Amino acid sequence: MVLGGGSSSRLFQSIREQRGLAYSITADYMPFHNTGYFSVHCGTSRTRVRPVLDLILQELHCLKTKPVSPSDLRRAKDQVLSNQIIGLETTAARAIALGGQLLSFGRAVSMEERQAAIESVTEDQVMLLADALFDSDRMALALVGDIQGLELALDRLDC
Repeated sequence: MVLGGGSSSRLFQSIREQRGLAYSITADYMPFHNTGYFSVHCGTSRTRVRPVLDLILQELHCLKTKPVSPSDLRRAKDQVLSNQIIGLETTAARAIALGGQLLSFGRAVSMEERQAAIESVTEDQVMLLADALFDSDRMALALVGDIQGLELALDRLDC
């Protein structure tokens, strides 16, 4: 949420609002039991790919090296908690959530337990997770669109 979970996120503010380099930018994750992924999705023009990529990597590095402010963490927690509640408004959404819990944890997880887990997250835990996730040796880059002749010097990818 801090990085790319909406219009108040760091990526959205830095890349879209302050610099106007992208139409859309979000971050997403899929926490599978044995594996998973964390991704950043961005819609931009081919002439802006390099500056956008540099800014994304800068934000990833920042999460690894500087603690999230208490206000940013509070805002992210509130957003996650709200999404948890709103996301269970339909029977289908409840069934999907329950299925995911059974696959991930082998049991249903109560709303109170999820809320307590969210509330227990600390600034240091965010930084430790970012350090583990954003390892340039394990990162991949995918570009879709007219990229012929686009040179990115991918060896510079480092966060």
